[in-house]
Amino acid sequence: MWRRAVAIPGAIGQMALVSALGFGLAHAMGWPIGASVVFGVALSDASTVVVLRALQERRLIDTDRGRIVVGWLIVEDLAMVLVLVLLPALAPLLGGKVPQNSKAACSANFWIRTPSGMYSG
Repeated sequence: MWRRAVAIPGAIGQMALVSALGFGLAHAMGWPIGASVVFGVALSDASTVVVLRALQERRLIDTDRGRIVVGWLIVEDLAMVLVLVLLPALAPLLGGKVPQNSKAACSANFWIRTPSGMYSG
C-alpha cells in the first residue's frame, strides 16, 4: 500500500516538473504556446519498455524499488492516454487548427479510394 503512496504522487510530480521544464525550453526557443505544451508533455513520458528491460537486466523488478518504478510507469502511461484523448479537444485552445472540410477530422467516417470507387467505413 505504501508503494502506491510513493508511485502516484511521484509520477505526477515528475511529469509536472519535466513538462514545465520542456515547456520553458520550447517557449524560450520561440515555439508557440501550444507546441511548447505538447513538447513538454511528450518529454515527460518515460519509455516503459526501456525502463522495464533495464530493471529486468539488473534483476530489480521483484524488489520494493522495482515495484515502485513499475507503479510509477503505469501512472505515467495512464496519464499519457488521458493526454492523448484530450489533446484533440484542447487543440483549438492551444492554437491548433482543425481543417474545415476534412471528413477524417470532423466525423467518425473515413473514406478510402478503391479502384471501383469510394468506400465509406
